[in-house]
Amino acid sequence: MARYLLRNGSLLSIEVEPKLIDVLVFRSFSGEYIYATLSESAEHRLLKAWDLS
Repeated sequence: MARYLLRNGSLLSIEVEPKLIDVLVFRSFSGEYIYATLSESAEHRLLKAWDLS
């Protein structure tokens, strides 16, 4: 399960492949990968995929 950081600062954990969305990848202090959405369209696609699952 991937963890996404939305533009409003919210974190969302869902099973969507990060390679399908325009994101910036970074690691938290605990070592987990966080995928920050880079645009409104990337965030829209992510939320649409989450709604379908």
